[in-house]
Amino acid sequence: MHARLTIETERLCLTALTAQALAAWLAGDAERLRAETAVRFETPVEAPPLFDADLPIIHEAVRRDPRALGWWAWLVSTRADGRAVGVLGLSGRPLDGHAVLGYAVYPFAEGRGYATEAAEALVSWALDQPGVVAVRALVPAWNAASLSVARKLGMVEVAREHDREAGEVAVYQIPERVPRARPPTRLGRGSAQPRLAR
Repeated sequence: MHARLTIETERLCLTALTAQALAAWLAGDAERLRAETAVRFETPVEAPPLFDADLPIIHEAVRRDPRALGWWAWLVSTRADGRAVGVLGLSGRPLDGHAVLGYAVYPFAEGRGYATEAAEALVSWALDQPGVVAVRALVPAWNAASLSVARKLGMVEVAREHDREAGEVAVYQIPERVPRARPPTRLGRGSAQPRLAR
């Protein structure tokens, strides 16, 4: 078993998905996926809404560059019982200092604040990485729940765009800050800092 990159919050555990875990998910192999992530999945193994189309693209990106672990997909599970409740993602290591965040939860987990809690932790992680000055979220204008999450994160709408598939998209962003030049300071237990789990 290899080390896992995880972030823990009060109720959740975020696990950065490796190429092996993503391959197991693509194959629908619940046993292998659980071995790779230590997370319990409903069967058949399915991706949360709006994530399934991106799964092969993310797998290929992580497979090509394993050092990009953390810059693509994070599995979200409950700390209480290890059940998968959703997925968060960034669109790769940002070249311009602006990380782009996406989030999706399974329908059974909606309305419990999981997306906000997990996204807050991942935004904090991203902003602690050298060179990152802001985090954005591209949210379909019709998706009230996702718009609410962006606002709860302290993001403000900075633009509107049109997407061929999603229609009108609101661009939300955490206000920019001076880029971090040094590694983050480790915080005490219970913080939303990443750690390696074995």
